[in-house]
Order: sequence, then C-alpha cells, then structure tokens
Amino acid sequence: RDASRGAPPPRGGGGYGGGGDGCDGVDRIAKVLGTGSLAQAWGMDGGGGDGGGEDEGDGRKQKGRTQLYEGGERTRFFADDDKHGLADLYAAAKRTSGAMGGGTDAAIAEVIAGSKKFKGLSAEDEYDHDDGAGMLESRRGQKGGQKSHGGNTVWGAPGGKNISIMAEKAEQRVARIRPLIVAQGNFVYLRVPETEPIARGHCVFEPLALEPASTMASDEVCDELRNFKKCIIQLYAQRGQAAVFLEVAVRLGTHKRCLAIEAVPLPTADFEAAPAYFRKAISEVSDDNAQHKALIDTSGKGIRRSIPPGFAYFHVEFGLERGFAHHIEDEATFPLDFGRQVLEGMLESDDAGIPLHARRKLSAEAQAQNVLAFRCDFEPFDWTKLLREE
Repeated sequence: RDASRGAPPPRGGGGYGGGGDGCDGVDRIAKVLGTGSLAQAWGMDGGGGDGGGEDEGDGRKQKGRTQLYEGGERTRFFADDDKHGLADLYAAAKRTSGAMGGGTDAAIAEVIAGSKKFKGLSAEDEYDHDDGAGMLESRRGQKGGQKSHGGNTVWGAPGGKNISIMAEKAEQRVARIRPLIVAQGNFVYLRVPETEPIARGHCVFEPLALEPASTMASDEVCDELRNFKKCIIQLYAQRGQAAVFLEVAVRLGTHKRCLAIEAVPLPTADFEAAPAYFRKAISEVSDDNAQHKALIDTSGKGIRRSIPPGFAYFHVEFGLERGFAHHIEDEATFPLDFGRQVLEGMLESDDAGIPLHARRKLSAEAQAQNVLAFRCDFEPFDWTKLLREE
C-alpha cells in the first residue's frame, strides 16, 4: 500500500470514530467510488484488477487475483485501491460531474424506474384517478405474501384481498337470492325484499360483484344503479307516488356486507314531509361529541362527492336531486334498518319498531308471487331489455 495513504487501521477499530487518524472511513468510500462503472465514467478504470495479482510459489502469476490481506490485516478492498487516492477521486468527480447523464441522482432515478413494481404504472394512474390508493394497497398486499387460490391469484382489492375469493362470495350471494330477482343488468340487479315490503313497489338494488358501498363502487355499477333509479321513479310516478332511496354502508373493510339500496314508494304528501322526518331522526342518533358533521346535504352532489371512500354512512335520497347523508361514528350501535324504521314510523306501519332481523321472511310461494307482480309492473320501464336486444 502507498505510504502516503497511511497504514491500515487495527482490527476492531472500524466505524466513524474508531482508531487511526479519523480518515479511514473516507478512504474506504474513496476506494468503492473508484471502481466499477463510476470509475469508467471518470476515466479511471483500473483495468479489472489484473495489476494487483501476486506470484504463486512456482513463480507463475495468477491473473485476476488480488492480495487483499497482508500479515493477517486487510489492506485492500479492490484491485485498483493502490492506483487512486481520495484527492484524485474528488478532482475527477468535479471535472466530470454529470458524465453519467445527470450524476448520482440520474442513476438512482434509473434504478427506480426499472423497478418491477413501477413498470406499467404512470403518475396519472396512481394520482389522478380514484383507484390510485387501491393500486398502492395491491402492491402492499403482494409484499405481505401472495397465496394462490385455484391456481390464479389476482390482487388489487382493498386491503390486498384475493379478488377470486370475493367473486366466489358474490356468486354464492346471487345464487341464494336469484329467485327474488326481477331484472338484471350487466353489473346490477333489481329484486324484491325477503320480508314483507313497506308498500307495493318496494324493491332493492344490489351489484352482482361484492361492492361494499356506493362511494367505493365502480363507475359501471353506479351507472346501472342510476338507470334502475330512473326507471323506478317513472314507475312510481305513474301511480302518483315518489321514490325514496335508502342505503346503509358499514363494515366496509370486512367485505361481509354488500352494497344494497332500497327503493320505497311514498304518496306525494308523505314524500314532501319525509325530509323533515329524516332530519329529526338523524339528529337524534347523532353524538354531540362526534368528529364529523351530523347531517350532510348531498343535494346536487350525490353521495360519491359528499362522503370519502372507506367511511361508514347512512344515505337517503328523495328522488335524484335531493338527499341527506350521515357519518356513522359507532357502527356497532347504529341500526342497519334505520331508514326503514323512519319510513314505517312516518307511515304508521304495523311493523314499525320491529327490528328487521326479528321479522320472519316470507314463504317461497309468497316471494314468488311478489316477484311475478313486480315484474309485470316493471316491464314497461325495464331498461335491461335493451341489453337483451343487443
């Protein structure tokens, strides 16, 4: 080793404050920087380490081998350690700054851009669209370890869930409810309730896939939901009634509940009074110490522009232009049939005050009669006929 560079430090004295004159750590960094592609860019390539070979016992020089230890102490890290000092490297760095197309920052950026998890993903995909957070969660889920399901593993669902499992749950739900379905689109179907309806024409919209809430549903699902709402409004209007739509979105992270919107017909007089009833009912279930505003007016905006995705809520719409939303702070105590209770109390129904889970489901024969009657009423307004014609 060149005497000007000092003797190697004693063993055990490494680190930034360890033995010697305090410059050994800098010297080691200089050695690393003086090798490989960076040294080539600076015009200081040491020639691959051939010059540092040592003679073997028979006098032959073994090419490509460098003696790194002398007397039991490590004196070199690379073959060209004896050729370039720290001063040489520093001077070369100043002379050729940017020789690698922008320096160290450009090299780091190139490594990041070539990373597998960034390939095929643009800034617009991740930041300009609503599914950016889902894509991030998808990558996090993959880091945690992927488990195959039926040979095909597809990630991208919130929380890194396997979407094939979610699809299986959705298929089981649709198979169970299929006898109640009146009309079906590509993404959403309309069915009659399993229990006694509030009034003739009471129905439910649900997506075919496992969508937890309107605020988290795809655009295709939301478009078909709106189509069904428009048709139901026309059906009710023919009878001199108006439509109220109810949705309760809770347990959004568990995927145990699916998006369901109930449509209930009201006489015109009751429809005009309904906003006041719901305003009062929401104020009664609201906590004075709640972090969020108790009543959110969704008129003209809709639920998707009023409540952020992932938040539990109750939403009531009076037609398509007016509505109220309420942040659910305590999901454990909020009644899942809250909207139904308000309407039944306003209409003085015989079932008012009876929790939905405590009510008996209609017999299969009664459900079949409800489906047939509703299908006949809905047929002139059924927009899904256009899909079948195509």
